[in-house]
Amino acid sequence: MNISQLEYYVAAVTEGSFARAAHRQYVTTQAISRAVRELESEFGVSLMVREGRGVRPTSLGLLFCDQAKLILGECGVLKSIASLEKNIDHTPRDISLAVSTAECRGSLYPKRFLDQAVILV
Repeated sequence: MNISQLEYYVAAVTEGSFARAAHRQYVTTQAISRAVRELESEFGVSLMVREGRGVRPTSLGLLFCDQAKLILGECGVLKSIASLEKNIDHTPRDISLAVSTAECRGSLYPKRFLDQAVILV
């Protein structure tokens, strides 16, 4: 089972026809038919009833379709997360910090403190 097979199966159920599903998915009718046949073979069950030029899901096929939609939705979430991550700039940045004090009476930072300063990066 793969994502394309699930997409093709859901399209076939939604469209009620391998030909319309193929048009929607930009593939051949044979690709849709093969994907459904492979799913049925892998699980050893009938997911679709072929009726002339149309198809309809079996009762098990409806349950399968509902679960396939959930899985495809989660795959969409993963794609979105990956897309966001790809757009984040992970380039390390150098940060510089400079501290200066005015030479005046009653300075808040006596020179002895600045001589012992620790730089944290």
